Amino acid sequence: MFAKHLSLSALVTLATLASVPCEARDSVGANICAQVTQKDTTHHTIPRAAVSEALGAVRLLSHSTRLIPETKNGTVLGYRISSLRKGSLAGCLGFKNGDVVQAINDVDVTIPDMAMHNFAKLLGPGVVHCSVLRGREPILLELTIE
Repeated sequence: MFAKHLSLSALVTLATLASVPCEARDSVGANICAQVTQKDTTHHTIPRAAVSEALGAVRLLSHSTRLIPETKNGTVLGYRISSLRKGSLAGCLGFKNGDVVQAINDVDVTIPDMAMHNFAKLLGPGVVHCSVLRGREPILLELTIE
C-alpha cells in the first residue's frame, strides 16, 4: 500500500528539472518525461521505473531545483516553483511557474519532520496528490505511479 505522506523533497526530486543548462540533466529529464502519460491538465501517470530513475538522479536534479518559500506575515505557506523550462519534467507532470506547493497527500509541506521519513515511499505504486495554489485558485495535481 502506498504511504499517505510524501515529503516535499521527494516530490521535488520527481517533479522538477529546472533551468540550469546541462546535457546530462536534459537527457535524464527527456527520458523520464517521455514515459509520462497525461490524462488531462491535472492527471498524469508515470511508471515506477521512471520514478526510480528520477530518484537515482537526485544529485543531478537537486542542483537545478528552484523552490522559493512563500510567506505571509512570517509564516511559510508553501513553496513557489520557478525557473521551469519548456519540456521540463515538472512541466510534464502539470506544474507551472508560479505554482505554490502547499501539501502532498494532505500533509502540509512546511512540516520538516516528514522529509526523510517519507523519501523512500515513492518507490511503490500509488497516487500522489499535490495541493497547489495557481494564482489565487487552489488546484489538485494527481500523479499515478504504476
